[in-house]
Amino acid sequence: MTAQRLRASDAGEPMASLTHALLTEDESILLDALPPAPGDRILALFARGNGDAALSLLRAGPSNVYLFDLFDPQSLRAQFQLKLWLFRRLDNPALRAFLGIADGFDAAQRDSILRDALRDLPADCRAFWHARRHCVRNGMARRDGTATWCHMLRRSVRAYRRLPPPLRAGMLRISRVLAPLYFPREERQHSLGYRQLMANPDEVFSSFIGPRDADDFRNLIPYAEFQYLSAPGHEAVARNLDRAELLGELPPPEPCNKIYFSNVVDYLSAEDFHALLGRAIPAGGRPWRGFLNSSFAASRVHPHLQRAIDEGMFRVDEARTGRLRAMDRVRAYPGLTVIRSDA
Repeated sequence: MTAQRLRASDAGEPMASLTHALLTEDESILLDALPPAPGDRILALFARGNGDAALSLLRAGPSNVYLFDLFDPQSLRAQFQLKLWLFRRLDNPALRAFLGIADGFDAAQRDSILRDALRDLPADCRAFWHARRHCVRNGMARRDGTATWCHMLRRSVRAYRRLPPPLRAGMLRISRVLAPLYFPREERQHSLGYRQLMANPDEVFSSFIGPRDADDFRNLIPYAEFQYLSAPGHEAVARNLDRAELLGELPPPEPCNKIYFSNVVDYLSAEDFHALLGRAIPAGGRPWRGFLNSSFAASRVHPHLQRAIDEGMFRVDEARTGRLRAMDRVRAYPGLTVIRSDA
C-alpha cells in the first residue's frame, strides 16, 4: 500500500448517498470477536464506513478508540460528528426515533433536530448532511443503502422462489449484470467474495438466503437489539465519547491491543493489505487481537492473510473464528475471522 493510502486525504470522492446509517453486522459478533474492556486501546479501520462499530466498542469504556477510513475519510468524519452530537444531546427514546429504529417522530421532528445539529457541526459535515437530508427526515435506518438493499432482497427472494429452476438461473444471470451497481469500485477490483458471486451466483445466493423467508430480510440487521443503541448502552457510549479520535494517518499515536479491520480486506489487493497490517499491528511483540469481515466464503483462511501468517505476524484463532461463523445471524460476511498475536 502506498503512503498516500495510509493518509486521510481530501482528494477522495465522498459516497454519493448514505450507504449505512448504523452498524451493519451482528453486534454480538463484534463484541465476541473483540471483547472490549477498560484499558484497551482499539484501532477501528473502515472502508467507506460510518464509525458505528467504534461507538459499540466505546460502550465498554476502553482507554482509546482510534478511527481511520482508507477511502472516504470525509464521509466518516461527517457521520461520526453527527453521531457524537446525537448521543450527547438526545435521550435514548429520541435517539432511536430519530434514527428510525423506533416510532415516535415524523419527518418534521427529525428535520428540526437535524437543523439544530447542523448549526453545531463543521461546515464540511453540514454539506454532507444537507445532501442527505431526505434520508435523515424519513429515518436513516429506514432509508439508507442497507434498507434499500434489504427491500430489494425481499422482492428478489419472493420472485426467485416462485420460478422453476431453469428460470432461476436466468434471473441470477440478470442479477450478475446489475451487481456492479451495489459494489464500490475497489471492492469489485479486489474482493474475492465478489469474484465468487460473479463466478457462481446460484451457489452464493442460495447459501446466503438459506431457509430464510423473504420477510426475514425486513429485519436482516437487528438494529432494535443492538446494545449500543439501548438505554444503558447509549448512556455508556455518551460517557466515553471523548475517548474516540479520528485519525488523519496511520499508525495510531500509540500501540493498540485490539484492531477492528471491518471488511477492508475486500477493498485491497493482497500486497496493499499486507502493508496495512504492517502499519496497524503493534511492534515489539505486544499481545493483540484483531477481527476482520470478508464476503469471501471458504473453510480455509482468506488468501490475503497467508503471507502474514507465514511470516509469523499472527495466527488465526480457529476456535473463536468457528464459533463466530456459526452464530452469525446476518451472514453477509461468511469470512469472519479472528487473528491474534502468539504472545
